[in-house]
Formats: sequence, C-alpha cells, structure tokens
Amino acid sequence: QPPLQPPLQPPLQPPPCLPPSVPPPPPSAPPLPPLEQAAHWVVYCKAQTLAIQTKTAPPVSSVLLREYFAKTLPCCVGARNIEVSQRRLSRPKVNISGCEYEYVVVVFERSNMASSEVAAAAQQALYQFKLNDAFQEPLSIKNVSVDTLLVPSPLSPPLLPPPSPPPSAPPPLEVVVKLVISLAASSVGGTGTRRGLQGRLPLSVESIFAYVSSALPAGVSDRDIFVTAVPRRQSRVLQSTSDADTSVFDYVVRIFVRGNVAADTLLETVSSSTFEQGLADVIDEPLAVSAATQELAVVPSPFLPPSSPPDPPALPPPPSTPPP
Repeated sequence: QPPLQPPLQPPLQPPPCLPPSVPPPPPSAPPLPPLEQAAHWVVYCKAQTLAIQTKTAPPVSSVLLREYFAKTLPCCVGARNIEVSQRRLSRPKVNISGCEYEYVVVVFERSNMASSEVAAAAQQALYQFKLNDAFQEPLSIKNVSVDTLLVPSPLSPPLLPPPSPPPSAPPPLEVVVKLVISLAASSVGGTGTRRGLQGRLPLSVESIFAYVSSALPAGVSDRDIFVTAVPRRQSRVLQSTSDADTSVFDYVVRIFVRGNVAADTLLETVSSSTFEQGLADVIDEPLAVSAATQELAVVPSPFLPPSSPPDPPALPPPPSTPPP
C-alpha cells in the first residue's frame, strides 16, 4: 500500500489590513471669557473750597459703595451686576483720611436697564451730591463711559463679601446752655478773701451743682446738669476738686436742653442778676459768671442721654375680705 499522505492544508491567508491608528484629539481650548456691555466710572475724593463739616455718615469702602449703588441706581440693576474695586493713589490730592484711595465701579448690563441709562444717571449733579452726602469723605464721580468689557473670573461678578462690622457710631450732639463760673479778678492769684459767713458753702463742683440745680426752673432735671472743674493752666479736666486749690480752677456748667424748658428760658435764667446774686449768697468766695451761650455739645459717655428713672413699684392689692 502506498504511504498515507497528510491532508492538504488550505493556503494561509494574509492578515487583514488594519486601518492606521488615529491619534486622540487634542484637548479643547478653555472657553474665552465672555464680553458684556457695561457702564463704568471712578469714585474719587473731590477737593473742597469750603471747610468740611463733620458728618455722621460712615467712611467709604468698596462694600458700602457697592451696596449704595445697588440701592440708588435705576431699578433692577442688582448688586450681583455691580463690581467695585479699590486702588491706592500714589499721590492723593485731598489730605483726608480715606481719600488715599479711589474706586472703579463697573455696572454690567443684565437687565432691562441699558448701560447708557445707568451712565446718564451717574452723571447727574443731584446723584453725585447725594453720593457725597452719604459718606464722610467728599466724594464725586468722574470718567463715566460705556464699553464692552470682560466679565471677571470665574465669568461672573463675585458675590457680596460678608458684611464688615459697622463702625462705631459717633457720640450724638445735643443743645446745651453753657456758662463759666470763676473767681472774681480781685481774688485770683492769692489766697482769696473768704467771707466765711455762717451757712455759706465752700467753692467746689458739688456746691455749684447744688446751687444751679436749685436756681433753674422746675422742669430741668439734675441729670441734665454737668459741672466740670477746669484747671486754668492745664489741659486736663478734673471731675472733683477735693484737696485742690480752688483758686486755679474755672467751673464750666453745661445744661442740656431736654424736657419742656426751652433754651431761651434757660439763657434768661442764668443771665439774670438774680442768678448771680444768689450764687454770691451761697458760695463763700467772690465769683464772676461769664455770659451764657447756647451751643452743641457731645452727650457724655456712654453717648446716650440718661434714661428716665424706673417707675415706682406697684402697690400690693388690698386684702380680700373673707366670706361671712
């Protein structure tokens, strides 16, 4: 028998042609920050030709300016559409605390209020006058314009920062009637000629307070009268004159105008010859009383007028009668 032949194998096929590998696409570029229409201007300190009066308004800051513009600009601008940035001036033109900075204000157009209308409102003289009146510094607005600007990162205006603690309120002012009681010229510089009559009081803060309290109309409370001993040659003010030479002090009397007694009535009372004569009859020193004046004075610490005295306790109910 012929030898067995191995079965024929099908011819080998070449491997299929694979398409060339495609490189991965490059990463997409980050989106460009959007552009938006906005009105912008600069808030700065304006030099004053007149003396600047003391204001009770707060000092300027970026946060307070942003809140102010959000409240006073035309309707629907919104605080989140306002950006205020502070920049320091190398050479401030106004030598006032807080005027070493100016503030760039940007208001984005994201409502039914056009940027041109916002810019027109900021340019009005009345609006700038109210801005100056709202802060301690003499503020004004300059360089008002409308442009297409980049929206700040991260592509939207920042949220309002947490509010800073409010500045301490300045002490309030009240109307007072002021007079100065001092030793008569004949007794200044020496030991003074003490009359020492029986029943007269020694010169002190307490004795002057007692007389002024008794000589004023009945509607003036003791808590509205302040007497201070001021050394004639020293700047410090003493509240008590115990163990001190009374000849070197003047006594400043301030009467706060509160209640139903008018300032004119108080001026007439303390300017009368009866008031001065009564003082001479009570104090054992020859005294002179200055002309009384009406002025504004700081309410003494803690910056509030004294509270009214508490109401007296209620009477207990009458005992109940037992039933028969």
